[in-house]
Amino acid sequence: MYDTHRCEDQDLIHCTLIRKTRSKKLLRCPGTSDNPHQSYFIKIYFYPGLSKITSFFCSPKGYNELSLAKRICQKGVPTIVPQEVKDIRKWGFLCKSIIVMEALPDCMNLETFFFQVIRPQDTSLKRKVIEKYAKLVRLIHDQGIYQEDFAPYNILYQQLQNNRFELYFLDLEKIRIYKKLSFEKRSRNLAKLNRAVRIFKNIKKLSNSDQMRFLKIYLGPKVTKKDITKWLNQIYLEERYIFLRDWRRAWKKSVSVSSRIGVIKYAGYHGYYRKKHLKQQFCTGTDIIQLIKAIEKTISDKITSKQFLNSSFEVTVPIKNKDEVLQVLFFQNTGFTYWLKRIVKQTPLLSEWKKDELSLRNRTANFLSVAAVEKRTGLNRFHGFLIRKKMNYIENYSNEIMNPKQDFFMNGVDSR
Repeated sequence: MYDTHRCEDQDLIHCTLIRKTRSKKLLRCPGTSDNPHQSYFIKIYFYPGLSKITSFFCSPKGYNELSLAKRICQKGVPTIVPQEVKDIRKWGFLCKSIIVMEALPDCMNLETFFFQVIRPQDTSLKRKVIEKYAKLVRLIHDQGIYQEDFAPYNILYQQLQNNRFELYFLDLEKIRIYKKLSFEKRSRNLAKLNRAVRIFKNIKKLSNSDQMRFLKIYLGPKVTKKDITKWLNQIYLEERYIFLRDWRRAWKKSVSVSSRIGVIKYAGYHGYYRKKHLKQQFCTGTDIIQLIKAIEKTISDKITSKQFLNSSFEVTVPIKNKDEVLQVLFFQNTGFTYWLKRIVKQTPLLSEWKKDELSLRNRTANFLSVAAVEKRTGLNRFHGFLIRKKMNYIENYSNEIMNPKQDFFMNGVDSR
């Protein structure tokens, strides 16, 4: 067992940092001298700002997670129970909650499994996994367990001997346990799952038949066509609700400064650009300035042509010492109405930028929006550019999942 007394900063220098946010840090640590072959995961919760005060009225996150894991295990749902939990206080205020978990061997989350392991000819294995996953989901719901972030990456797949495997339920931070889970909550979880597996259908890993097989196993052997129709209609309604919720979020976040979106102001241009993509630094303000200069140089002799309005063209610019071929959509608008739309951020340019953000959120885009900038060129006259990187987002996402540097996916902890 890993000793939580070693979990100070100077004792974690040999650990690998997997993820770090303002309120949480996840590390993978080597085994102890007693058991050098066994590695561990250490999750550290921080309590910044006013959360130190609110912690007096709420139970610590570490003990909450331990309590939930034990309750879920008692209900017969396979999950990983933390080995030890420790709280660190200073002057009575809660500063850290430390959770130590054992890293299981030969593991990956279910999303990674479908990307890496499943091939078109592996029909038998795919059906076995779908059947076991459907029964696990039914067990989770029958026990009144509701998870906000219900997706395949929160299910751990462990390969055992003799072609056997086991599935574990992960990510207990957004868990609520009810006496009985309602039909609407069950349908909402299935709708989230249905949306999450859309990418597998796009890369031909799963089909509509696999989805229907999952639903029939989930509903049980006595299900009728009328029941299936009822569930499908409800799942469709929940999907529409999730889509509208994501639309509102994307609409707001795409024009708000964050760790992923930045604001650019240069030579009269004003707009937004993508700072991060899939946890990686994408471009900087300097890159966008170079991009604007390259675009202006390209269109300087065409900008007055009527055939050029609202058209697209390609431009090659260096980003991070690498030449990138980008697609540019040119917008030009006039009038007082457009000026009013610009105030409320509803111009045609920003509308396209927001739609691109929603497509990325739903994993349906075949391109990556880089920036959206516009400039005032006269009295109620504006022109702007929507810049996109030509790529297959599905392939890019699968490459990010299968990146060998992300080896923490293979050991029983999800980094999301």
